Amino acid sequence: MTRGPFAKVRVWAVFSSPCRWSALGKAAFFVCLALCVGCGSDDGLNRKALSGKVSVDGAPVPNGSVGFEPLVAGGVGSGAVITDGVYKIAAKDGLPPGKYRVRITGNDGKQFLVSPGKMPGDEEIPKIKQLVPPKWNADGKHDIEVKNEGPFEFDFDIKSKG
Repeated sequence: MTRGPFAKVRVWAVFSSPCRWSALGKAAFFVCLALCVGCGSDDGLNRKALSGKVSVDGAPVPNGSVGFEPLVAGGVGSGAVITDGVYKIAAKDGLPPGKYRVRITGNDGKQFLVSPGKMPGDEEIPKIKQLVPPKWNADGKHDIEVKNEGPFEFDFDIKSKG
């Protein structure tokens, strides 16, 4: 078989040649190709969609993130943004059944806007007020277990002290 710059052209010539492939033959080929390749996102991990609420001292966390790290080597983790105390992870990005370490960060949600007539960097950026104590993020030891059967809603009511 000849290799070279025209190899791709020869393959296309086979599909475009009216005497070799009928329209029905081309359609059947591409249907078979689609079935073999697939169009779904099922990766065989039995992922579960997760959702929940995150609050600190009973008040919803305005802005933050929640992460789930697998407790077994080679496991699959996931995470989501917390908005107004709520997070959601779709099944395609969800967690397979197993045990996970929970990491949560959250702040007061206040945004810093540059004053009119000023350039970014001209003003000192105020510190963001962290609402979630370190025992829930970097120093965290809080775990959950995702089971084969739901519910898959995990709420976290965090105490800022104690």
